[in-house]
Amino acid sequence: ELDNLHLYTLTQLRSYYSALINSGLDPKTSFEEMQEKFPMIFGIVWSEIHYSDESKMKLSTLYEYTHDAYQKAIETSTWLDDYHKALFLNKLMSMTLKSGAPNLTEYPKLPTLVGLSLEEMTSLINTYTSTPQDPETHWPTSPCEPDCFYLPGQNRIIINAGVLLDLDTSRISARTFATIGRTIAHEMTHAFDAIGQDYDGSGRKIGVFKKLLRRGYFQGNPMDHNSRSIINQYSNFEIGVGLNVNGKKTLLESHADIAGVEVSYQAFKMFLHAEFPDMSKVERDTELRSFFISNAQMWREISTDDFKRKSLERIHAPQKFRATGPIYNQDDFYTLFDIDPESAYYLSADQRVNIWK
Repeated sequence: ELDNLHLYTLTQLRSYYSALINSGLDPKTSFEEMQEKFPMIFGIVWSEIHYSDESKMKLSTLYEYTHDAYQKAIETSTWLDDYHKALFLNKLMSMTLKSGAPNLTEYPKLPTLVGLSLEEMTSLINTYTSTPQDPETHWPTSPCEPDCFYLPGQNRIIINAGVLLDLDTSRISARTFATIGRTIAHEMTHAFDAIGQDYDGSGRKIGVFKKLLRRGYFQGNPMDHNSRSIINQYSNFEIGVGLNVNGKKTLLESHADIAGVEVSYQAFKMFLHAEFPDMSKVERDTELRSFFISNAQMWREISTDDFKRKSLERIHAPQKFRATGPIYNQDDFYTLFDIDPESAYYLSADQRVNIWK
């Protein structure tokens, strides 16, 4: 049930939508016009309606397991130097998660539109600004969009309500960890990449002098030890003859994709061990196979050849390779599915990238 402020805001949005319909616009165009005028406000109200308390509780549990798995990955890493291990653990412990949408109270209240003509509404809307009172509360996109972000200047993960629409509130499953859990681990990884590691746990930029004091300046980027392998792997992916992925361009995101699967998979194993200690090996392996299947299904798409070509311009690899790339680097994937060495994407053990091992 909506509180008074959300109900008031929804009423104003409905009034504007109705006025647009009455002016002769079709429903789709009217809806898009309303979203364009009030992207954040509409997204916040939409989130309040669709992002349930049950979903919030499931997400909190999922985050805790993923956080614990990431902590273990960093603590047991054999290649991290002392400076970066301390930095990464501090960032992880200080990291915050914001999900759904920002608070509606952080944004200026909508003007009263009920009972006005479209012309009068338009005049009021043109003077309305939806800038939040505190810039740090601003979200990069409308909460109804299926977007996620890591903000290094705040050491914060933001997951829009649009991403969480498919979150199963009845139970936490392999699919939950393979989709939302993977997303959380992916965004966490950005805290430790070439950009994120230049910020401390409070979101402050780490200067050269501070790095020198902590002996971090001469350590270089610890993530570079996998960079060449990731670039080579992804540069060999092609969507057509001569249409290859630019492994250098997608490096940071591909690195986060691999780590996202690696860490969320370990988080799921921790979940199974804690919640189902008596599960048989056959049952456990079935659940683990479901994780990889669910991860692959998440990236399904139907696309035109033109869309596929344009996908090579993005900083993310095309979705097909966001599915195959990370899982073919996971040792357990080969064992669980008895992968044939003749498989198109087969990687020998020495070619696989393990981000934290």
